[in-house]
Amino acid sequence: ERQGLQTQGSTQTSTANKPTGRPLLQNEQNHAKELYRRAQAGNSLAAEELKQAANEGNRWAALQYGHLAHTGKLPGRGGQLDIALAVRAYNLASKETDAQGRTVGMTGNYLAAYNLGLIYYYGAGGIKPNGAEARRWFQAAQIGFQGRSNVRSFWPALVYLAQIDERGYGVARNPKQAFAYWEQAARSRDGEALYGYAMAITTGQGGIQNPYRAYPL
Repeated sequence: ERQGLQTQGSTQTSTANKPTGRPLLQNEQNHAKELYRRAQAGNSLAAEELKQAANEGNRWAALQYGHLAHTGKLPGRGGQLDIALAVRAYNLASKETDAQGRTVGMTGNYLAAYNLGLIYYYGAGGIKPNGAEARRWFQAAQIGFQGRSNVRSFWPALVYLAQIDERGYGVARNPKQAFAYWEQAARSRDGEALYGYAMAITTGQGGIQNPYRAYPL
């Protein structure tokens, strides 16, 4: 069941309290970004509208609202971070639901899943670092970004996945899988991904050791 966002001193928005007169916008992503920009500038009404849009199923609004809470940019909070609220918002953005509103997946918004991965990887706001939970969310981010394509790769998530499996951070070490993640991430030509891939080849991680192959990278 989709759980609506709540802030201190508020209750879940009901249909009876929805403001009227807001034009129906086809592009939810752009609408959420505009509300985020205004809320970040201190507009509390924009933040409230962003929260309502998130509760009504706009995943981009849930992502942006979560980011405001994550970074201490919610109006009226004096710059205070609210990681618990951010986690709820990111979960709301990530959920995929069926026609009956039941959760069927966690890859709805890949950026929200990625942000959850960061929270669990490093720990924040009373949430302890958890490599296994971080891995689950980074995988969801990669799957959500990839969609139906087998070619697209979200390299930031892949880099973290490679590091988690390489180190055995909260999970069993899996050098072979880490190498596969490094290789996939390196296709983006990102510097960190290329370096990790080159080091994996140099050290023979995953069963392949070839320094001459690594040098050009």
